[in-house]
Amino acid sequence: MQQFTPIPRILIEQELDRILSSKGFVNSPILCRFLRYIVSKTLDGRQREIKEYTIGTDVLEKAHDFNRTTDPSVRIHAIRLRKQLEEYYGLRANDAVVRIEIPKGTYIPEFSLFQLVNAPADRNGYYSAQSREKGWRKKICFFPFDLLQQTEQYGFSADQLGICMSATLGCFQEVEVIPYLPVLALLEAGHSHDTVVKDLEVNYYFHGSIFVEADTVHVGLRLYESAEDMLIWSHTYHFNTMACAPDLELEKISSRVASTICGYSGLLFARHGEQGMESGYGSIQEEALHLYYRNQIHNNADTFHPALQRIEWLVKTYGDCAWCYAILASMYADGVVYGYLQDADSIEHSRVYTARALELDPEHQHALFAQAWLIVMSGDREGALVAIDRMHRINPHAAFFNMTIAIGLCFIGEYEKSTKLVKDLLEVIPVPSWWIHVPHTIASIKKRDFRAALFHARKIGRLNTIFDSVFEIIAVYHLGDFHELRELVSKYHNRFPSGLKFLQRAFTLIFHDDDLKMLMNETIAGILFQVGYRKSAV
Repeated sequence: MQQFTPIPRILIEQELDRILSSKGFVNSPILCRFLRYIVSKTLDGRQREIKEYTIGTDVLEKAHDFNRTTDPSVRIHAIRLRKQLEEYYGLRANDAVVRIEIPKGTYIPEFSLFQLVNAPADRNGYYSAQSREKGWRKKICFFPFDLLQQTEQYGFSADQLGICMSATLGCFQEVEVIPYLPVLALLEAGHSHDTVVKDLEVNYYFHGSIFVEADTVHVGLRLYESAEDMLIWSHTYHFNTMACAPDLELEKISSRVASTICGYSGLLFARHGEQGMESGYGSIQEEALHLYYRNQIHNNADTFHPALQRIEWLVKTYGDCAWCYAILASMYADGVVYGYLQDADSIEHSRVYTARALELDPEHQHALFAQAWLIVMSGDREGALVAIDRMHRINPHAAFFNMTIAIGLCFIGEYEKSTKLVKDLLEVIPVPSWWIHVPHTIASIKKRDFRAALFHARKIGRLNTIFDSVFEIIAVYHLGDFHELRELVSKYHNRFPSGLKFLQRAFTLIFHDDDLKMLMNETIAGILFQVGYRKSAV
């Protein structure tokens, strides 16, 4: 085990308190006394006093004539203690900061920073599909923020922000976030920033500063790519301590940063999607995610079909991979919605891949997202609401998931919940403007408020997919501007020759509000009649 010493005493004492209050220890006073005794002696530099005899007399309260040769009780309790510690860390593998262990053959405990127990990641056997479910992820850490003025009087600290931000970004499965406290402990133990980055194999790190002026807090954040020590993002957030609760504002800042950096709308997503990856991939997960990111950026058939075929080849060649199955599930469902796939079996393919991904990883966010989307498309409103709520609770900071969920709520007729979700999300996560306007456009069409629908449809402002501009065409049709209608349909037809006819079928699959479904289909039929397109042309 890799040792870094000294580890700050306060971190070890905090971990000891957490252990002693855990389920496996709280009902065992002997194990609690045993562990506290040997840890306290070690922290005080009195390890030589830790002997089987002293443990027997001081902890187990044996008589002074205690004979360890005939009485094995200390050894028996030591075995129980080691086993209980193993069970404790088995449950706390993702959030423990310090690990306390008692090596066999001694009663003197050893302390290590938990995140370093598993580092560095195994570099062998890339493209072995069962593995590397953690090792392939890009690693991120947070360094302590520079305090230009003390903040305790305002009810928060710089460390509080670091802990909150690392926990929030940790909700995203595409990245591995090193908890803030181990990083802080290494720095307090005398390790330099460069050493920490190297030892933890960090790909990106955050740094920043906090300054308070006239009750206004300024939080400046910077994100660096560690390989070149290059600044790739910075932003300053402001809030007034008199107008809001600082701890809640720190949570909002953390959520906005997480959404800005991670997920499909995040900076890292864009960087990874645009990279050529000439140097190759470290794992099938990394390759599959890159192909998916790239397709999400360009969102057209030219990137969709090669990505789909390549990822299917990866799982056929290298075996089971939860990430590959989850991405395939999403792509098959998206392909039907966007018109890239017109195979009747596409939805069934999505269901099969979703089930396989969740079998391998029941908490896989992308697989759960695909599952929620499939339930939406099935028209099961109650089931969709349950799946959507679960998806939102798993990662409330993911802009892509949550804004797409808002669109899905429209598809099952939950317009008020959809617009409320959009409103709530805008307070904490930045999103591309077109995501905001899709739910509002659909809700406005449902209400027959076609001027509002046209306003929001034009704010979408994209022509990437088969849906992007059809809402503008629908609104213009109902407002009676047939000259503009012909121009819009001609432009749309050049990009998607069979798009309107496809949407007549797709609306039946996607929309499960009978009134809206009928309105949409009648509108498309009216548009086709008005512009005079021959059946063969559409």
